Amino acid sequence: MQHVPGGLVLNNVGVEWGVPGLKHHAPDLAVFAGVRERPQEGTFDLKASGGHALLVIEVTSPNTRHLDVASEQPDYTRTKFRHYAWAGVPLYIVVDVARWGKGKAPPFVGYELTGDGYELLPLNERGWLWVPPVHLWIGTRGTEVVCFDEHGREVRDYAEEQAARLAAEERARELEHRLRQLQSQIPDEAHK
Repeated sequence: MQHVPGGLVLNNVGVEWGVPGLKHHAPDLAVFAGVRERPQEGTFDLKASGGHALLVIEVTSPNTRHLDVASEQPDYTRTKFRHYAWAGVPLYIVVDVARWGKGKAPPFVGYELTGDGYELLPLNERGWLWVPPVHLWIGTRGTEVVCFDEHGREVRDYAEEQAARLAAEERARELEHRLRQLQSQIPDEAHK
């Protein structure tokens, strides 16, 4: 997160929000800014870090989906949906894997925090959601939810990026080796 001063991305790390009466949560993905102190181990104390939340993404599972999504049920106050609003998380995204239909990508929704709580964000004409804090689109490719940059190019995950980098380095080594072989075959007087 080069463009976010004090940026920090956490995956399944407990976050103490600094809100009295609000328990900590371990979001599937959380993005913060203004962080002066990074977590060393255990729970991340957001207030002590000096930072603030930019976004939280939760991926549902069948057993805990009811905690991640908006609900009109009486126990609504016990949901992460409600807790993240209390914590002041400005953007909350849910990838609803628990509602994943065969042959389709899982549905996803985004919510923006307003004075009245979370409001559903519209998707664009492609069915993508713009995520301003990280300058990415969330969309689908086939049966997967993926990220796209601001120009609509797919952003590969770390493993894919690492594999592509290693393959490119290997190709560069092979080309360098071939070039040396060719140079060794040229007679010395041709170099003069």
